[in-house]
Amino acid sequence: MKKILTILFVTALTLVFTSCGGGDGYGLKELASYDGATLYTTTTPEGTGNIKVIKLVGSFSEMGQQYGHLLKSYLETYYNEIVIDYLIGEKGISYDDFVQNAEASYANAIAETKEFMQGVAETSELTLTQLQLINESMLVAIAGCSAVAAWGDYTGGGPLVVGRNWDMNTGSLDKIKDYMMVTVYNPPTGNSVADINYMGQFQYFQTGMNNKGLWVDMQNGSLSSTLTDDSLKDPNAAIFEFLRNSSTMDELNASFMAGPASASFIMTVADDSVAYSYFWCTQGTYKFTESEDQLGLISTANNFVEYPDDWTINALPADPAAQTYTELRRNNWIALANSSKYKGLLTDETMKSMLELTIENGGGSFPSSGYDAETVYQIVAVPENLRLWIQLPKYFKWQKVDLRELFK
Repeated sequence: MKKILTILFVTALTLVFTSCGGGDGYGLKELASYDGATLYTTTTPEGTGNIKVIKLVGSFSEMGQQYGHLLKSYLETYYNEIVIDYLIGEKGISYDDFVQNAEASYANAIAETKEFMQGVAETSELTLTQLQLINESMLVAIAGCSAVAAWGDYTGGGPLVVGRNWDMNTGSLDKIKDYMMVTVYNPPTGNSVADINYMGQFQYFQTGMNNKGLWVDMQNGSLSSTLTDDSLKDPNAAIFEFLRNSSTMDELNASFMAGPASASFIMTVADDSVAYSYFWCTQGTYKFTESEDQLGLISTANNFVEYPDDWTINALPADPAAQTYTELRRNNWIALANSSKYKGLLTDETMKSMLELTIENGGGSFPSSGYDAETVYQIVAVPENLRLWIQLPKYFKWQKVDLRELFK
């Protein structure tokens, strides 16, 4: 799990300043277009937002060319400031080792990702090697991540809503706070897919939703098993592949149950009516559903809550800090969702407020200090409406992205 970004200038950028959005002041402002693709920034009631959104259309080569052209200056800046100045200069990472690791990762990428990155290289004025370094640049280990989904009685019969925290080592991603974005792929075949991620993370998908309203997010499961096997399914690539090729939860389920993963992860999935998680590792796949006494609620953090008897699973440390507070975070989500304040009242708005509660306040989010990890970004999604809310707690508040206007 790794990541980064960069910048350049582009000829023939068509600058426009139109907005699309609802009457609540949240929407998208068009910045530029090229060859059928459009680059936006989010808007808020207070003004321009902080998240770039790019709509791509065509083959993966064509979409890569659009991405490289429209984000050229950002990619160049990212490469110079993050890869060269920060990681190699300040952090002292060996350039030769960096390149070797980046090339090895690229070699294992799916064909669509390689085609896309080659297209980016054609229009961004960055070499394929430089793009590989950007793709490889998130060189810190993921420390946590958690998710909670509610429907049925927990939403008072309203639409299913998902909340997702993405947690990393404290301060490790401060340098790339300005590169959070939503990339919307509209290929000629298969489903359209929105990737919620940092710019330049071509290969390492973390969170996505497709035009059929299917949602997948990834959580680290290495507390339960550290076994790896690179010959098995890459969970990062699987997020993109499964969302492209699955239009129903049954199809998504068949994809996850088809075989084991190359390492240990917890994958939370949802559509407009149900959610569950897969505990996915080299030993196989276990589908985790809501308990009978809590129909309409599921919550997971970073350990396998249940698993087959024949799996070899590490016991959680007794010390909450040593287990990255995984049990506490999950239990807090469940308690909050069952409280009088939230049960039957969970919407995207109330889910946002629930996610904002930190561990010491009975929630499941890491504060920005006092812990080895912090909640870097948060996402709330309503699959029925293809609606996303995203915030970086340290840097900006919730901003809305309506995917209905971005999918083909």
